[in-house]
Amino acid sequence: MQSEAAQPIPMAESSRPTSRRIRLLMVTLVGAAMAMLAGGCLFWIVAMRSEALSDADTSLRHTAHLLAETAATNFLAIDKVLLGTSEVAARQDRIDALLPFLRRQLAETPVARALLVIGPDGMSRAATNLPDPYKPVDLSDRPYFRHHQDASASALFVSGVIQSRNDNRWIMVLSRKIETPDGAFAGVVAATINLEHLSTVIKAAARTATDTALLVMPDGTILARTPDHERFAGQSLAASPDFKRIKTQPSGGGDTVSPLDGRNRLYAFHAALHHPVIAIASSDRSAVLKDWRRHSFLIAMAALLIGTVIATLTLLLIRQLERMDATLEELARSRLAADAASHAKSAFLANMSHELRTPLNAIIGFSDALIAGFPDHSCRTRCHDYLGHVQSSGHLLLALINDVLDLSKIEAGRMEIDAIPTAIMPLVRECGEIVRMRSEHKGVMLTVTGLDRDLMAMADPRRLRQILLNLLSNAVKFTPEGGRIILEADSDDRQLFLTVSDTGAGMTAEEIAVALTPFGQNPSEVAKAEAGTGLGLPLSKRLAEMHGGSLSVSSIPGRGTTVTVAIPLSQPPVPKT
Repeated sequence: MQSEAAQPIPMAESSRPTSRRIRLLMVTLVGAAMAMLAGGCLFWIVAMRSEALSDADTSLRHTAHLLAETAATNFLAIDKVLLGTSEVAARQDRIDALLPFLRRQLAETPVARALLVIGPDGMSRAATNLPDPYKPVDLSDRPYFRHHQDASASALFVSGVIQSRNDNRWIMVLSRKIETPDGAFAGVVAATINLEHLSTVIKAAARTATDTALLVMPDGTILARTPDHERFAGQSLAASPDFKRIKTQPSGGGDTVSPLDGRNRLYAFHAALHHPVIAIASSDRSAVLKDWRRHSFLIAMAALLIGTVIATLTLLLIRQLERMDATLEELARSRLAADAASHAKSAFLANMSHELRTPLNAIIGFSDALIAGFPDHSCRTRCHDYLGHVQSSGHLLLALINDVLDLSKIEAGRMEIDAIPTAIMPLVRECGEIVRMRSEHKGVMLTVTGLDRDLMAMADPRRLRQILLNLLSNAVKFTPEGGRIILEADSDDRQLFLTVSDTGAGMTAEEIAVALTPFGQNPSEVAKAEAGTGLGLPLSKRLAEMHGGSLSVSSIPGRGTTVTVAIPLSQPPVPKT
């Protein structure tokens, strides 16, 4: 079964290479910008981290240098007092005169805890930290006394950390030898330093709660630490790998896990130039990087926000381009559809003029014959035949016009279905008999099956008859002589099935799609030879759908076509389109 006449214009496929290139370029540029933004932020964050660590290292080195100079300045001040005191003590033997002098000298050195003069026998002669009346104390076992007693040099001696015999506090001692005018050993003058007070001197170096400042002897003994001086004073760093490096260099820095508090610390150190003390300043690494982490988070959030805005704007722009492409594609599709419709309507008018001309010529010809009369023959038989042809041509014209009007009503939504309980078998039998004469005249065998079943359906009998006659007429038209047409009625629990099969030329899937469109024209030779209006199949499909059913076409080129109409048995049909 074929649809009638000529070929429609195929819809052109819309190509969008320019738009795709624009979108690809946009995505590429935005991706590059995002990568540059991410890379720039990462570089900035890494640079800020390096700068924070570098600034901390510079600050710690400066602090350690100041600490070393502060310690050296205090030691130098004490040494000056010791030099002056040793000269006076060498000339003065009277305790009542020596003690006031020592007290005046002590006032010049706030870091010093006490001044004392020790005789050559190791017994103290005067001490500012002992009560009156003065009682000598044996200090001959103290390391600073033994050093000056044994050494020939008179240089300043700095003791390690020792414990005071008066109050058990940790102290250190700076001392010088007292010599007679002839250079003989005459005793020792010593200044004790309160290490707790020394820790307050260096307290300003610890600017935050996590900073530390230390004064350490070259042997690793801690002289003073802030904070927690009492906890760490007198402890040794000699076993620390970092301190082993520190004591071999005049200054430097690094990072380590502190052996004192277990924190990861940045540190710097500086050795006093002329005194045996090393200043160490440190900062908690996490605290140093606290501001960097906050700034890095803000930078990352800003970059993320900027990236999100850029990505969102790009996505919106791409979607806008896609919508524009879709609009342009729809416009192109509409233009092609309009062109195709124009061609289809032109073909329809050409075919319709042929369809109308043929019955009109018959009507006019037979009418002229009737008017002219038949002098040699009886009019009764001949007039009856001619009037029959006129009547058939008139019915054909009416059917063509009805098809056009029905399709127009459906398209306009004014078609109504008058569904009533309908006996299917009589209607099928009637349609078969109407078409049988045409099929036999063409030499095509028509078979109707399923007539032994009593089927009822809610349908419009006039429209159902119209569907079957359209399908049967198409089958007769496109089935060659010697072919066969089968009209079959069947049902299941819910639907009625009306099937028209033929052994005509058949159609491809593309030709089926064309045949189901109004005014659709197929290009095959058989379709051209049997050209019609192109309304029968699409009109039947729309009428079936208005019944709440469907129309489907299956076809094999060269073997034939089967059209199946499925209509609900009891479901009310759709009244309007």
